[in-house]
Amino acid sequence: SPAVVVGMLSLTVTVGLAPFAWAVWVPPTWEQIGWLFLVACFATAGHFTMTMAFKAAPLTVTQPVTFLQLIWATLLGAVAFGEPADIFVIIGGAMIIAAISYITLREAMLRRKQVTPAVAQTKL
Repeated sequence: SPAVVVGMLSLTVTVGLAPFAWAVWVPPTWEQIGWLFLVACFATAGHFTMTMAFKAAPLTVTQPVTFLQLIWATLLGAVAFGEPADIFVIIGGAMIIAAISYITLREAMLRRKQVTPAVAQTKL
């Protein structure tokens, strides 16, 4: 279920990253705790709804949409942090989006061929 997937994700990420966080730990302020709580709520809601989408539709429909994160992350980096996208980021992102688009189209075409039986298969 989506709740189990999100719960296991939260647990494994917390346990896996705890040693690295402990190595550079700085006690947060109350304001930072509030912001972290808000981010955690949105991240959990996002993971939960994304997992529900994976359950409701085939991956060939839902997975290409997750690659939009590349575009949003690049835009957020440019707007919020003044981090311009260099040519390598643009070329790499374009290659990833082109590859997943090609694979999705190819899989849809292969599945479409399998739906229609051959003439010999319809004869008794």
